[in-house]
Parts: sequence; C-alpha cells; structure tokens
Amino acid sequence: MQQCQRILIAALWATFFSLPAADVVPRHHATLTQAEPRQDTPGTPAALMGQPVLGYVTQSSPLRMHAILGVPGSAVLSGPMPLPARVTRLHAAPGQAYALAERLGDDPAVLALQAGKALQAVELAGALRLPDLVVFSPTGRTVLLYSAAASLQVVTGLPGTPRVARTVGAGAFPQGIQDAAVSDDGASVLLASAGGAYRLLADGQTQPVLSTAGSAALAFFPNSSQAAIGDRILGSVYLWPAATGPVSVNLLSSGLAGLGEMRATADGQGLWITDPNANSIRRLSSHTGEVQTFHLPVSPGRMDRLPYGEMFLVSSAAGQPAWIFLREGDQTLTVFVPPARERARPILRPEETNR
Repeated sequence: MQQCQRILIAALWATFFSLPAADVVPRHHATLTQAEPRQDTPGTPAALMGQPVLGYVTQSSPLRMHAILGVPGSAVLSGPMPLPARVTRLHAAPGQAYALAERLGDDPAVLALQAGKALQAVELAGALRLPDLVVFSPTGRTVLLYSAAASLQVVTGLPGTPRVARTVGAGAFPQGIQDAAVSDDGASVLLASAGGAYRLLADGQTQPVLSTAGSAALAFFPNSSQAAIGDRILGSVYLWPAATGPVSVNLLSSGLAGLGEMRATADGQGLWITDPNANSIRRLSSHTGEVQTFHLPVSPGRMDRLPYGEMFLVSSAAGQPAWIFLREGDQTLTVFVPPARERARPILRPEETNR
C-alpha cells in the first residue's frame, strides 16, 4: 500500500507543476476525451485493468458503487460495479479497503474492496440490521452501529476478523442522539445531541462531557483515546483526553464559523474541518491551534478518506461530478471528476457475469 501511495503521489506531482500552499486551492479537470467511456462495459474487469483506483463513490438511490479510476487530474468514474445480491446500502470505511453492507433480510456483511472490485461478502453475525448511524473509527478498524429503537453496538477486528464486542441498550441514552464517534480500539465512545456531547461509560450509562449551543461534531484521533469536540453554532473546538476520573475538556480554537464535519489528520497532528457555507476546508493544528483555510470550487458536503494519504472525497451525488481534495506536504489540490456515463442497465451480480 505504501509503495502504491508513493507511486500515485509521485505521478500526480510529476504530471502537474508544484503548487505552494495557498488559501485558494487550484483545481484540475479531466478532459472531454478522458471523460469518454471506454469501449469495454464500464465497471468490468477489462475496463479496470491497468488503471489506478483512487477510491470509490457510493450512492443510495438507486444503489450504486463506482470506482474512481486514473490519477488526480485525469480521473473518471467507472460504470456501476457488480455487487453481491441483497445489498441495500453501503458504508465505505476510511481508506476504503472495505465497505459495510446492509442486506435485505439478513445480517450486515463486510465487503472487501480491491482493484475496483467488490469481493465476496463476509457476514457480520448479530450486528444491527437497520442502524440509524454507522460511524467508523479513524483507521476503520472499529465501527459503531446505533439504532434509536434498539441499541448501540461496537464492532471490532475489522475488516478481517470482525466481531460484535459490545452491545448497549439505547434506552439509557439522552434523547435525540445525532452523531457518535468511536476510538480505534473500541474502548472509548462519544455521543452527540443538540445540546452537547456525552461519553459512554463501562456500565452503559452516559456522562456529560461538554454542553454546546448546537449539535456537536466529534472526531477521535487515530490510534488514540483522545478526541476533538466541535460546537457548530459557536465555532469552538475542544480537546477531550478521555482520561478516567473527572471529565475535562480544553479549548483548542474558537471563531470557526460554519463548522461542519471534522476528521483527524492521518498523523494525528491536526484536524480537517469543513465549512460548507463558505466552500472551504480548514486545517487546525491540535498542538498550537493554528488554522489554515483552503477555499474550494465546491461546497464540501462530506469528507470521506480515500486510500492514499491526505486525500478526501468532499462532494458526490448521483448523476453529479465528484470532487477530491488532497494535500501532500505543503501542496494542495482539488480535482474534478466527471459524472459516470451509464447505460440504462441493471447491476450485474457476480453470478450473472459468467453467463
């Protein structure tokens, strides 16, 4: 993986001139020629052969998964990828080595993603079938499933040896849980409602951590029990040490108006914070509180970590272009990926491709 990452990043910066860090992030477009569909049926193994895969894009209605093919600046979306039968919803993990698949009338399954293919699904026995929230830990080793009508579950050992490590009835939780976060080891869980953030205790009860003016944004740091809590109304970000004993938070930064989603950087030294209203992304140092702002040509409605370094899918909708934001060292870039050009045809399931 590291070798592949170095090759892709080297290809990117060799293809495009070096860019200094700046407030306005340059963008590059795939050309019309590059956006034209191949002669092979998009999404088939022949169409994917030899092309780098930057990541995956999913849509819910109708259910689709597309591979992002090529390198940044000349990337295109594949046609719909074949998916296993009875999959109703997909949740791609950070780094997109796998996706959690909800299935009609069955337990969820872990769906490995490799070279533009969805491999055989591995059943996750006993996991919630219709969760209201699906939240991954920073590296994707753990996932939290929450159903307001049922329970909260922590699933560890992903993707290779998944198991339901903890189940807590939702009846003891504050009303109106809107978000959650879980550490990579699955030991620490934070919950967010409209009025604040709470920690989940060992006995299944909750303890207030921070009162907020609006809904709280939550993000654990990779391989750590430390987390960040953001007040979306006040624009303040706090650090929570997850220490035992009295709960305390420390103010890291304030005045971050428009605070949207937060994700820890891969090295754990900072936070990426979206501002959808201002079409921008901020990088907040977790040590100094220093803020860098990067303006984008699109509103960052999401922040899905792709397989290579500090690379995120920040915008994607059915029938619409996808946008990728990435940073390597002091260099940043936003990339436009044309929408997939699909023929009106059903998704081929693996058992149908051999007919």
